[in-house]
Amino acid sequence: MNLFKPSSLLDLIPSEQDVPEFTPAAGDALPSAVVRQVVRRLAQGRFRPGERLPREDQLALRFGVSRTVVREAMRVLAARGLVEVRQGSGTRIAPYERWHLLDPTLLFELMQSGRHIDLVLELTELRRIFEGEAAALAAARRSEADLARLAELCAAMPRALHDAEQYTALDVEFHDNVLTAAHNRLLREALGPLTAVLYSARRLTNEHYIAAHSEGARASLISHRRIHQRIVQGHPAAARRAMIAHIAEFEADLQRCLGVAQRKPLVVSTKRRSQSSRSSDRNKESS
Repeated sequence: MNLFKPSSLLDLIPSEQDVPEFTPAAGDALPSAVVRQVVRRLAQGRFRPGERLPREDQLALRFGVSRTVVREAMRVLAARGLVEVRQGSGTRIAPYERWHLLDPTLLFELMQSGRHIDLVLELTELRRIFEGEAAALAAARRSEADLARLAELCAAMPRALHDAEQYTALDVEFHDNVLTAAHNRLLREALGPLTAVLYSARRLTNEHYIAAHSEGARASLISHRRIHQRIVQGHPAAARRAMIAHIAEFEADLQRCLGVAQRKPLVVSTKRRSQSSRSSDRNKESS
């Protein structure tokens, strides 16, 4: 999959007469701000793997920061697999295969650019795999305290429908508590790298709901309540189906908000097989 369009790396750097595109922040935020500027342009396809970055002093001048800040930013980018620092040949953009795609900054910028729909689909596929099973485990293992907290969050959500930030916080906490109710510590660790980008994606869709006064917000409420009900009922398969359906709705909403062409997600059918079909299977097994 080729994510890049031919372009010049010089697009990253303003000319001598231009005001630097980057407005410096204070203190320790400087390297992070430089990193984000580079990652954003990379996500936008404004330069390609293998291209060489300008010299350290040139970058410092163009971004309006010290060489120490640029050096630290390059170390961060190298640790994320985005650049390669070679003695005698400077710093180059690393091959795509080496990028750490679960890095929250990179993943968010790639998605935000609207050029990488495959990543949107892969993110929701990953959520279906992990969170669908988490919901099933939660239905089997939840404690009374787990159920009480999920009930509190479901009750609070309707009151936050006109505040995207508050609704998003409740949304994120709901899903975190489903993971808690699964009582599998490694599940939370596995989803940890996605926390920041999922928060941003949920905030984007929730702001769209509220600004448009759409029925999407009501559908989100119903979807969360259905997950909660299935966990309360202690039905793992039903809880899994409810979570998978919820994530499919999230995927469609996210694609609409990013303005990208929607593709039908792969969702496991929730319909039960007919009695005749099950009987046919048993007959085959016995023959």
